[in-house]
Amino acid sequence: MKIDILKKNNKVCFEIDVDAEIIPGDTPCKYEVKYRSIIGFGYAHILYDEQEKTNGLNILMGHYAQGPFSYDTKNVKRACIIRIDIETITGKQYGFETNETD
Repeated sequence: MKIDILKKNNKVCFEIDVDAEIIPGDTPCKYEVKYRSIIGFGYAHILYDEQEKTNGLNILMGHYAQGPFSYDTKNVKRACIIRIDIETITGKQYGFETNETD
């Protein structure tokens, strides 16, 4: 269903949260969450070219392991890889010390 929607309208928004941590409070309503996040807007493109899909998989795998990587051609053909071309991106954080030079 998501793929069908993207084929009709490829404008997307995405969010990534990291370093989330619950900060307990004296009462339930005093609890807070420490976090860093980004929100981006852009356009999603479904990749059909085998080399582009392999490049995308290499980028993803590079976050978890050190290459070089090899893939079964049949699996690359079956995989749905979506590239997002980012138009705008913003970030925010709460609960972290800030350094003016960062």
